[in-house]
Amino acid sequence: MKPDLSGVNNRLFVYGSLRRMGGAFERLLADAAIDVSDGVLADHALFGWGLPFPFVRPEHGRQVVGDVVEIDPDRIEEVLRAVDEYEGADYRRVEIEVDAAGQAITAFVYLAGPTVELGERNRVESGDWMMPI
Repeated sequence: MKPDLSGVNNRLFVYGSLRRMGGAFERLLADAAIDVSDGVLADHALFGWGLPFPFVRPEHGRQVVGDVVEIDPDRIEEVLRAVDEYEGADYRRVEIEVDAAGQAITAFVYLAGPTVELGERNRVESGDWMMPI
């Protein structure tokens, strides 16, 4: 008998290389993805200029553009383990409310960890890693 996974959060908000057009999407998410939609993370800012990877941290009045990936509930734990490993120690995974095609949903998001130093010069003003200007 399969466990009841109806209450399991199986959504992931991604904003960098894990987006549909990013290099890591095919490797880590595509096989387990049920659906992908546009998403927005309010009250957070995107940082990436001069950094090896993009980072997000809370910041009132800003927003980050990304994708909401709905993962097969039977594979969410496997996918999260793989993404945790991919993101590494510089990120921390949290559950937070995001806008997915006009609907507020809860999704996992990888935010900058506490030791990551981000400054104004690193901010991506557009909030969109795929369209940074």
